[in-house]
This record gives sequence, structure tokens and C-alpha cells, in this order.
Amino acid sequence: MQNRYLSWLPYANGAAFNSRLWEHESLCLRDTRVDLVEQIKTWSKDSHGPYIFWLNGIAGTGKSTIARTVANAWHKENRLGASFFFSKGRGDLGHAGKLFTSIAAQLANALPALKPYICKSIEENPDIFQRALGEQWNYLIFRPLSSLTGELPQARVLILVIDALDECENYNDTTTILRLLAETKSLNSVRLQVFITSRQEMTICLGFRDMPGTAHHDFILHDISQSIIRQDISTLTYFSVQPPTA
Repeated sequence: MQNRYLSWLPYANGAAFNSRLWEHESLCLRDTRVDLVEQIKTWSKDSHGPYIFWLNGIAGTGKSTIARTVANAWHKENRLGASFFFSKGRGDLGHAGKLFTSIAAQLANALPALKPYICKSIEENPDIFQRALGEQWNYLIFRPLSSLTGELPQARVLILVIDALDECENYNDTTTILRLLAETKSLNSVRLQVFITSRQEMTICLGFRDMPGTAHHDFILHDISQSIIRQDISTLTYFSVQPPTA
């Protein structure tokens, strides 16, 4: 019965970092973005730090590559709860209509103890998939996670990765998404952290401005020092001219 209810969750094909759609997209090469990736990983292990890490920067600065890299690392560590990679012009990845339903489906797989609570919400609210984002977040993610009290190790951490939030076509939705994600700090049953990448769109900047200062950490990608950029370019050039190994 649980699988039946979970199968009703509308899912955006290509949402997860390891979806077929992104199979040929690169991760950070060895010895590139080392300091930044380590800073992100340190944030993910800080049980007393901000719940949200916002990596922002102009187009072409490698935000999505970094998002795939850290998502892959957290997946291997069994700490990735879910990922959603927005992509303008790619159907359901260009809007927020299936954001929280896709995240709920992934969370159910990452944390099987969640399944009965998500299924109960669907059974009691069969029209939840047509409701507002706030209600989908509340009934499919926040309430089920809140119900896990006593069922998980105290130090359990799950991380959500949301890439290219600026490519969500409805600016009002991006503001709503940020407001809802800020509620993660209220969870006691599990520590839910969120890694977000985007350009510095006005609505997104305002959404973060309205969060408590302690709730998020910002990193501006295009502010990285020129020496680090030169080193990364040198490494990329080196790997690009190396013959393939046998």
C-alpha cells in the first residue's frame, strides 16, 4: 500500500543530480575548486552552523558543477536527502510545480522511516498535489519529518541540494520556496540542511534578506581570488591535453 501511495507523487524527470539527463555533465576536476568544496563540506558537518548555504554567482562560474560534485559526495556518504536541478525550458524542471513532490519521493527512498508518514498525508489529503506549495511542503515534507521523533539517531543529518533556483520561471514561487526552506531550523527529529545555487536575482536576494542572519551562509562565487582562478585554469588545461589512459 505504501508503494502505491508513493507512486502517486508527481515526479519531475531529471530532477535528481544523478538522473540520466545529467549523465554527461561534469563534476569538479581533481585539484579545482578545492577550498570552496571543502568549505561547503565543512558547513555540511557543522551541527551548530547555518541551515542553508547559498552559493551565488554570475552565469558561467560553475555553480551547477559544484552542486553536482557535492551532491555526489553526500550521496556516497548516505547524507543526501534529495536534489532538484532547475533548468529553464526543460519541462517540469523549469517550474516549481513538482519541486516538493519530487523531493518527498526522494526523501522517502533516502529515509524509509518517512514512508508511512508521507503515505498517511497523501491518504488524508488526496488532492495535495493540486494544492499550494506551502501545503505540499507542510504535508509531504515538514510534518512527516517532524513525526520521526525518537525513530532516528540523534545526530542524523540530511541535505537537500537545489540548483539554479533562478531558473524557476515564477519569481513569486522562488520567494515562497526560500520562506518555506527557512523552516528547516524548526525541525528537531532530524537536521535538514539545504544547499542552494543561483544567480543574484532580485527576488532571491530579497528572499535571503528576509531570513534571520543565522539561518544561512552566503558565498559569492565570482568573488574568488584571481590566483585560485588561474590555478583552476591551469589544472583544466593540464587535464584537457593529457592522453586518455589505457
